[in-house]
Amino acid sequence: MQERYLGDVHDYVKFALLRLFIHTLDVRLGINWYLADPCKVDKKGNRDGRKRGYLHKKEWEGLDPDLHRALQSFADPANQSLKEFQRAGILSEDTIFFNEEVPLLNARKDWHCRALSAITKADLVFLDPDTGFQKKTMQNRESPKYVLYDEAADYCRNGKSAVVIQFMPRRDPVEFAEEVRKNLGGRADSVPVVHGRAEKNILFFTLAQPVHVNPMTDALREFAENSPPMKGGRRIDLIH
Repeated sequence: MQERYLGDVHDYVKFALLRLFIHTLDVRLGINWYLADPCKVDKKGNRDGRKRGYLHKKEWEGLDPDLHRALQSFADPANQSLKEFQRAGILSEDTIFFNEEVPLLNARKDWHCRALSAITKADLVFLDPDTGFQKKTMQNRESPKYVLYDEAADYCRNGKSAVVIQFMPRRDPVEFAEEVRKNLGGRADSVPVVHGRAEKNILFFTLAQPVHVNPMTDALREFAENSPPMKGGRRIDLIH
């Protein structure tokens, strides 16, 4: 993630989902921000995020009214920092945050080990990459924008459920979700994938521990049913 995009519409959807999971599952949350420096990973002038029109649209309020109000302050660039977000108490007080910037691949293994150690007391971990899962054409310079498949799997192997955000390429979402699930070795097959239509489409993949499969699935159904309406359906649906 990049701090300059904090509080945009994609953040609204992801924080609403995490707040629902915290309430439904009664778990301790850990967040690895996968913090990326735009000066290092993006071309000059990149403004992919900063989609904040939802703050002024009533149809978005119903997804999580308290969160919708809380994120209003992050429209101010002065507040767009992880420090301010963590101070705001938007997530549960016992949430564990790992704020270390993602390095290039040669230092990635040590960084990942520090992240696993920092979040070891969490039950549910959210991985928040700037783009999503690694791709075949990923260059070293842009690698901090991605989660490596083995990194996500490590959280699962350590006994945690993990949720990962993925910004959609220009592809069919069902076909793309199937490809990612295959690359995860079936670890994300037991819980539906969340498909959010929010400016740029996003997916959420869940690698669930067995004890969390049923309550997470029920929570996701509720999440989709309560999402804002749009022509032909709702802003959020599920890919089974």
